[in-house]
Amino acid sequence: MGRQIRFFMAPEDEGEFVDMILEKKELLVRPKLKDGNIEPIKTRLSISDYKLYIISEHSRIVGKSTGFICETFSDVIEFYRCKIKDGCRMEYGRLWVELKYWDEQGQLITKNKRLSERFEFYRKWIKKNYLLSKDKEFYIGDEAYKLYCEGELKMISPINYVVEFD
Repeated sequence: MGRQIRFFMAPEDEGEFVDMILEKKELLVRPKLKDGNIEPIKTRLSISDYKLYIISEHSRIVGKSTGFICETFSDVIEFYRCKIKDGCRMEYGRLWVELKYWDEQGQLITKNKRLSERFEFYRKWIKKNYLLSKDKEFYIGDEAYKLYCEGELKMISPINYVVEFD
């Protein structure tokens, strides 16, 4: 019931993407709640911040008993960042959103339309600004594409195959 778009972003691509998110007056938050509250990121992203959430000021946030945000019930867009492994392999990142869920009574609940619209905005931005892979499954930012073309990085899929771009 979720939707996703997968991509490869070099740090420069990611910086441009994050700036665009912040210009839209949205927030990036860590998955762990701090004293039951969200923790907006106000500085540059840490290397350990692989999984973040994009939220708006009106997002409904539901916490789990573990102290983490429950993405199933919350109005969040997951921003899973790319990782560089072994200095020569970039693992893909993604935006993912859950738009429906089953409540405790077994009813299918559709989340608010604004969440879907926000996800679509980011998806369209990536599709407009990034190059599509040969297998049409991934997108790549300009700086990541330069590293790919120069042979500095191989782009790796979830099942460990190399993603090719023209």
